[in-house]
Amino acid sequence: MSADLPEPVRYSLSVLALYMNPNGTHGRPGFQKFTGARRVSEKTLQRHLEAAIAGGWLVLAQRGGRNGDGSTRANSYAAAIPGDLYPRLNGILGP
Repeated sequence: MSADLPEPVRYSLSVLALYMNPNGTHGRPGFQKFTGARRVSEKTLQRHLEAAIAGGWLVLAQRGGRNGDGSTRANSYAAAIPGDLYPRLNGILGP
């Protein structure tokens, strides 16, 4: 992962992992809670999540939004392993 993502993005993923189930699913902290724990702006956090999704390290499992009663639900994320990781593993881990 270190070869693919900058340190701030990796740190955001580490914080997100605290809100996931042990199997790496249902990471659903909500942006208010997540930005407070990560201490970055919502825009910065969105960029971090987009970079992780683009890199194949994270999946948006369910998009949040508004419920019919006006309440909101958070996006739900799941950890992932990029499909091209295994062929590149030696280069990432080094000799």
